[in-house]
Amino acid sequence: KITSYIEIQGQMTFAIAGALAAILLGGTEGGAINLFGFKLPVSFDLEAWSLKEVFLLDMATYLLAIVLVCMIRYVPIAERKPDDSGLVERFKTGISYLITNRMVFVFGLASYFVFAAILVSGFYLFPMYVSGHLLAGADVYAANEMYFAIGALLAGLFIHLIFSRSNPVFGSIVLTLTASLAFISLTFHTKVEWFYFAILFLGLANAGIRILRMTFLFKVVPNSVIGRVGSTFHFMNGCLRICFLSLFALNFFHSGNNVIYAMSILGFFTLVGASILSRYYGSIRKLTTT
Repeated sequence: KITSYIEIQGQMTFAIAGALAAILLGGTEGGAINLFGFKLPVSFDLEAWSLKEVFLLDMATYLLAIVLVCMIRYVPIAERKPDDSGLVERFKTGISYLITNRMVFVFGLASYFVFAAILVSGFYLFPMYVSGHLLAGADVYAANEMYFAIGALLAGLFIHLIFSRSNPVFGSIVLTLTASLAFISLTFHTKVEWFYFAILFLGLANAGIRILRMTFLFKVVPNSVIGRVGSTFHFMNGCLRICFLSLFALNFFHSGNNVIYAMSILGFFTLVGASILSRYYGSIRKLTTT
């Protein structure tokens, strides 16, 4: 429940930020603002901001966040002994646990496929997709952040309710397939409205899997090693993203609208993740019942 609440709070912030970015980048051109990709008439004038000005505002919010964090008083509820082991030793602890518990490794890695795909697409491919395939502007890219956040917000509100009678593994399979279909659909559609629709489901899948994944890991991984295991998965996820970024940096994907082939690759990649989870579904599910 706490994971869901944090997801709701975080995604509401993303939705507001995306809406504000779309308004600032587009201004009130023609007496209207761009909100959720739609032109809404307004009675005031606002000049479009440059990216430099938007980045300056973004920097100011980080400074405000630093001030707020400094005001938080942390009171530990349990005594903790400092861990004096080195980085290598900590990494070995996580690897050793995953080698011994192979099904935790399989679930943890395969359920991370969607995260890797969405991080690569959201920060690298979608700007090229919007300009090269949809032939749209920065306001469309900013609006996609809002739809992604709305999908994630829906996941925070309803994901446990939807899969309350099943288990985190089944939910992760369904949501990974959802993300795969969303990526593949972006290969064939050129309408901005469909782009928003697919992004909403990507946001839903991404946040939903994150909630279900954390629920699963908290149940099966001991507290003493869960930090090490999480760090190991983060490292593997980073390696996957580096591989994809290296691939998509090739000139082929930057020519014309060839970015759609990158979407197909990510769709197939997430489909492989769903297939792996389905293949070992029975063995992974047993971990939550023992």
